[in-house]
Amino acid sequence: MGRAFRAAWTTASIVWAPACHLPASAVVAPEVIEVLEENAFLERIDEHELARELEALLGVEVEPQRVRAGRYWRVDLELGPLAPLDLDRPRSAALEGLRSCDLLLAKNAKAQSLGTTLSLEAFTFYDHVGLLELDENGRPWVYESWPRISLKPLGPVFAGRFGGEVARIPLSDFVRRYETVECIRLGGMDEGESAAVLRRARAAREHRIEYDPFHDADDPRLSCSELLVHLLGEAVRDGGALTPAAVSRHRSVRRLLTALGFRTDPYLVPDSFAALPGATSVGTLSRHRDRAGLASVAVAYELLHAHFLASDADVGIGSYVAFDRWQLVRYREATRSFLDLAAGLAAALGPWDQRSEARLRSDLTRTLPLFFRRRDPRRDL
Repeated sequence: MGRAFRAAWTTASIVWAPACHLPASAVVAPEVIEVLEENAFLERIDEHELARELEALLGVEVEPQRVRAGRYWRVDLELGPLAPLDLDRPRSAALEGLRSCDLLLAKNAKAQSLGTTLSLEAFTFYDHVGLLELDENGRPWVYESWPRISLKPLGPVFAGRFGGEVARIPLSDFVRRYETVECIRLGGMDEGESAAVLRRARAAREHRIEYDPFHDADDPRLSCSELLVHLLGEAVRDGGALTPAAVSRHRSVRRLLTALGFRTDPYLVPDSFAALPGATSVGTLSRHRDRAGLASVAVAYELLHAHFLASDADVGIGSYVAFDRWQLVRYREATRSFLDLAAGLAAALGPWDQRSEARLRSDLTRTLPLFFRRRDPRRDL
């Protein structure tokens, strides 16, 4: 897992659940809240007016949709629904075509995932990465470097609260955290190399290598992406094929990272592994039941990222995600509505083919300005 948003926001939904009775404002600097409360767009749009405008623009009435937790599909096999525990059955049909040392790229379902996407210069989609192991009985496990956060006073900045270590967990525990998990296989790895990778994974777990929230190459601790580099060894280090992602230069992003106590150097993200030469997708587990649902989120996120990059300097990251008392961040209402429309549009396109994604992208590009309308500062006086 990359530092900054990827470290802080992926755990926020666990840390600041209402049962903790400790608001996010108690563990972050006031400037974090200030950045996330700055919104250049209208906070609310009349739903009836928006529905009329959308129908006039698209020529059809579209029913917004929202994915639900609890059930999963093996999308590439059109298999499901599956409960998370179905994935742990030895030689489960949901594991068809998967093998040890496949990489598991995971997309969080919560607003912190969009925060991560917007915080980087180039578009990225996934938030976390682990390594799959199928044991001698065919049961799946995942090695990962996963952060924990302490609520005890540990220093002046939020980043200092992160700990954790390399762990081996059942695949069901890994998958249930996420909206989508894509299985990636690297090219050119033989059985001997795979065995060596698994030996290093077991050793990393036995030595309880700690989690690195800063993605610092000089720190012996390891973030999730650093763990994968450590485990895969020469398979990913040769030729410098792994490309770090640059943090956005936008002032609001830099302010937020600095207030949280994170650095702003380029770092490896899960998408970096999918971009390696020869890397291929060999399976997808998702709360979405089909490729249309998967595409709706990916295309919507990509368009929101492009919209942020192209906006004026006064449109900060807080215009898309807002401060939340318990979860740290939530979607702005406009953002949530846009994502729900994207899911509805994708479903309405019918059977998914090569033309479907182009049509979805075109429709969403035309409708996006209806959701993000500039506020009139004079009305706030």
